[in-house]
Amino acid sequence: MNIKIELNTSSINSAIRQLKRVKDNIEDGLKQTIDILVKDGAMTAQSCYGSMANVRGYMTSDHSGVVEASGDAVLIAEFGAGDTTINPLALFENAPSTEVFPGSYSLLVGTKEYATYGSWHFGGREYTSVTPRLGLFNAKQSISGIAGMVAQGVIKL
Repeated sequence: MNIKIELNTSSINSAIRQLKRVKDNIEDGLKQTIDILVKDGAMTAQSCYGSMANVRGYMTSDHSGVVEASGDAVLIAEFGAGDTTINPLALFENAPSTEVFPGSYSLLVGTKEYATYGSWHFGGREYTSVTPRLGLFNAKQSISGIAGMVAQGVIKL
């Protein structure tokens, strides 16, 4: 974008109006971009989790948003359980507030069966693991991959 300015009051005022319009377009485009990205991230995460967790994406301000997963099994849905548990710090910059390691649910919440025997029973079956579904991680990857394209599509200069 180029703005041509002559050294007179009318031209300078016109340039100021153009710059204000660009500023407004950037602010509106940023808000639209974040809204699109959190909704896309929420859909991505939810499709990974199925019924194991509930996901919502929402704006926290005009300049930021959140993709939030909740539910009784959200940590198991994201990081797995038992033998296939993934360390959260291998995927995210910050760890969840609850410890996550192979057997953490067994020790902290459950019957301690996995921690004691290396397996647990649920619904008449024996398990040694629950495969991680990586909903939030996949949402993070998706958002990172499309953010620039989305911003270019909605920000009008």
